[in-house]
Amino acid sequence: MAISDHHLASPPPAGRARDLWLQHAAGFILFEDIRNHARENIDERLDARTK
Repeated sequence: MAISDHHLASPPPAGRARDLWLQHAAGFILFEDIRNHARENIDERLDARTK
């Protein structure tokens, strides 16, 4: 599933809740990008278990 297939919820009002919302959103995007990069660059010669 592509990152563009996901939709962020509306941010909460300013304050601690918004800080946490931003941290979670940034973390989600970062990990999705890393995961996709790894999938695109995995060595095709590896066996299924290693992949």
